[in-house]
Amino acid sequence: MRDGGERILVWNVNRDLDTQGRPTGIIAVGQDITERKKAEEGRLAHLHFLERLGRIDRAIRRAGNVEQMLWDVIKTVYSIFDCDRVWLFYPGDPDSPTFRVPVEYTRPGYPGAAALNMEIPMPPSMAQDIRECLASENPVTYTQHTERPVNQASAEQFGVLAQMFTAIHPKVGKAWIFGMHQCSYPRLWMEEEVRLFKEIGRRVADGLSSLLFLRDLQESEEKLRSTLASMDDLVFVLDKDGIFRDYFQPTDIHDLYVPPAVFLDKSFQEILPTHITKPFAKAIEAVIDSGAVQQLDYYMEVAGKIRWYSAKISMRKDALGGFAGVTVVARDITERKWAEEELKKHRDHLEELVGERTAEVIVAKEKAEVANQAKSTFLSSMSHELRTPLNAILGYAQILKRQDNLTEVQRHYLDIMHDSGEHLLTLINDILDLSKIEAQKMETEEAPFNLPAVLRQVLNIARIKAEEKDLTIHYNTITPLPEYVRGDERKLKQVLLNLLGNAVKYTHRGGVILRVDYDQANSGLFRCEVKDTGIGIAPDKLKVIFEPFTQLPAGGQTGEGSGLGLAITQRLVALMQGKIEVESEPGRGSTFSMEVALPPAVETELSAKPAEQVVLGYQGPRKSILVVDDNITNTSMLVSMLEPLGFEITTAENGREAVRRALERRPDMVLLDLVMPVQDGLEAAREMRQHYELNQTRIVGVSATVSDSVHKDAFVAACDDFALKPIQIKQLLEKIQSHLQIVWETAPSGRSTADLIMAEEATASVKVPPAHILEAIRQTVALGNFGDLDRRLTELKSSDTVYAHFCNLIRRYAERYDEDGIITFLDGLGKEE
Repeated sequence: MRDGGERILVWNVNRDLDTQGRPTGIIAVGQDITERKKAEEGRLAHLHFLERLGRIDRAIRRAGNVEQMLWDVIKTVYSIFDCDRVWLFYPGDPDSPTFRVPVEYTRPGYPGAAALNMEIPMPPSMAQDIRECLASENPVTYTQHTERPVNQASAEQFGVLAQMFTAIHPKVGKAWIFGMHQCSYPRLWMEEEVRLFKEIGRRVADGLSSLLFLRDLQESEEKLRSTLASMDDLVFVLDKDGIFRDYFQPTDIHDLYVPPAVFLDKSFQEILPTHITKPFAKAIEAVIDSGAVQQLDYYMEVAGKIRWYSAKISMRKDALGGFAGVTVVARDITERKWAEEELKKHRDHLEELVGERTAEVIVAKEKAEVANQAKSTFLSSMSHELRTPLNAILGYAQILKRQDNLTEVQRHYLDIMHDSGEHLLTLINDILDLSKIEAQKMETEEAPFNLPAVLRQVLNIARIKAEEKDLTIHYNTITPLPEYVRGDERKLKQVLLNLLGNAVKYTHRGGVILRVDYDQANSGLFRCEVKDTGIGIAPDKLKVIFEPFTQLPAGGQTGEGSGLGLAITQRLVALMQGKIEVESEPGRGSTFSMEVALPPAVETELSAKPAEQVVLGYQGPRKSILVVDDNITNTSMLVSMLEPLGFEITTAENGREAVRRALERRPDMVLLDLVMPVQDGLEAAREMRQHYELNQTRIVGVSATVSDSVHKDAFVAACDDFALKPIQIKQLLEKIQSHLQIVWETAPSGRSTADLIMAEEATASVKVPPAHILEAIRQTVALGNFGDLDRRLTELKSSDTVYAHFCNLIRRYAERYDEDGIITFLDGLGKEE
């Protein structure tokens, strides 16, 4: 043809005859049948196409499960396409690290991935092919030596020269990849083959969806049957007319009113006893109206016995959401009902018992409240009675200690008297503190304080008792101590006093060692160890020594004290978030170890402390003070304290006399005691407040009562300020200065005149050791290690008697643990040089 195409023609050839019938030539007529031939070929190809799809359909329909269907399909595909390998792998996920080929059919000599029977790593090149396949609506093809070659991994591992695959998307689960390999030659896939493979993939997807749905349904039914088999419940299905249509009965359920099979095709009115049918019908109506599950408890007579059941009735809906009937799940609750009846009987009996016990508790509570009130009254009274004489003892001791004309021996005796009074005050506080701890009313007070100073004070007090028994006390600091820390100074001091006091009390020869160390890196953990060479503690007593009023025999008889020291010590340590432990061996001594967090004080918390001053008087006009106390000793102590400072002092013995004298003299200040005869301090303070003439008079309440009470609180509120007995001179003078707005005339106190005289005498005639010895002594004192100091002084004195006077002077300071005195003395020696 002129256009270069081919056409199919049918020619009709006849002879051309003349009139006599003789042939004169040939007549040929041609007919173009190209389109008709193409139509016939197309029809045959389509029939062939449909025939092959029919084979696929039959393979899908005759399969009863997923595995059989896939196996039949790939065998059919293998015969249709005459390829070397047909396969499916799952999941068709390019991001999956591995894949598995569950179904594969191959020509002999061309084994594939299924032969490996394992999870196969996903090569990046195959992952890319899968992505392309998932993105395409048609199968994708690859052939070696073309523009779209087979990926290298498939070619190398499985010898693939050509491949075609498509994505199958069932309605259940992830995608599958369905493909064919040609390994014997680089096959070029025809367009008709691609179209056929696409249609096969669609049919496999539909068949796979149906079988996967069926499998999931079967698995769900099996799970349901397993669940129902594990239940003790009967399940009935009723239609919308109340007819039993199905049931499920566990094998171990109790006998029923009638066998479940008898229920089928009968209404509940026919089967159930008459006393159940009406509530059952009402429950079904409620289900229809609300759609909510209804519960119905009922009983039936089974085998001559009453059995209880609890039924849950729920709605079943049809395909359009309408009411199709109900499902009834019935459970035997007979045993539960019996248990409820028994429980009700026990509850009724328990209520009777509770009523009886409540009456007993009320009586016991009333008795306990009376006892507690008596205890509080006793403690308050005892505190007042003991603190009143202590106020005079400690007050006069403070007055005398401020004198500069005392000898060293007098000052030493005065220290003993004062420290003994403080010790007695500590014993009183022990009992009161235990009461507060038991009532959970005690709290810790966080404030900066001088840790080395506290240790010196504690050692000074303990040393008095130790000297009486010829015992030694050694003090060792394992690590340097910070000067100021944060914590509760009073409670720490009380704990250390109790531990050292007990160690001295139960030690008859040898001595006591106090070791301390400080771990600054561990939140400022302060550790203390008190070790003695005393009588020790028996193993069976270690558990009870921290109980209140527990005392161990000291030398064959019960020792002195309240028996509260260790009980309070343990509870105080717990309040400070610390811990305390004890180790002991009878006859060889005990070791108490305590640790508590005392973080270093921040510099901004430490206000510069002015040098201590001795008050000699005050500037300006004279002030008058009315001292009110029924105890003449306390009154005279305050007069002796305040009169030398220039105050005009008036006294009164009770509140009524105080009001009268106040109106007569109109004093600038009243020091008013709380507990007095005739009229107490609270009544007197309230009466004074009612007189305008006394508006400028300041009232400072004073009391030896430390227990909390409404009466005491009211007294404190009625006064301008309050001071607790025993009165501390320094605190009282601070209150007077604050309220009367006066300026003190003072003289530097620092150390006493006796100390200064001793230092002057010492520097005048002492033989000074070499500088390196002085420096060693200074460092030992700075560490607070008085045991090591005593050893150094003994060695120095033994090495040369000319240093005896020097050693004796240092020991005079060391006897009082006066580190500052030793440093000042050594500094004085340096100036003389």
